[in-house]
Amino acid sequence: MGFKKVVVAIDGSKHSYHALKKAVEHVNEVSGELTVVHIVPDTGSAPIIIGDFSTAQYDYRRKLKEVKIEEAEQIINRAKQEVQENGGTSQYYILEGDPANSICQFSEKENFDLIIIGSRGLGSFKEMVLGSVSHKVAQTSSIPVMIIK
Repeated sequence: MGFKKVVVAIDGSKHSYHALKKAVEHVNEVSGELTVVHIVPDTGSAPIIIGDFSTAQYDYRRKLKEVKIEEAEQIINRAKQEVQENGGTSQYYILEGDPANSICQFSEKENFDLIIIGSRGLGSFKEMVLGSVSHKVAQTSSIPVMIIK
């Protein structure tokens, strides 16, 4: 089966860059097209503290979002370098929201043939409590998912 339109999700972890390398190799083999996505988790809109601190909390959330966007841009820049070094080309997107849901929704909306994702990300404690993003994507996606170890 030829998966020509491929999306790879990265989070800045070693496993995600390994998945990116495999995605480039696959796309080069099948003369396909690659898209790289990074998801900035939604910081939420509800105040952490209610009362006189609500303005400070808003400023904190705004600053946190700015920092997350800067980190996302660094992750995407490294991905661009990795794709180039491995002889590929790609489109790049930064999305915001729940990582697993965002990956699935974007992939379905854009009619990708395959989602490639690393087996482990950056959040080991959160992963123990909530389950990994790769597991959630594999369970909820209507598109085939390749999980790279």
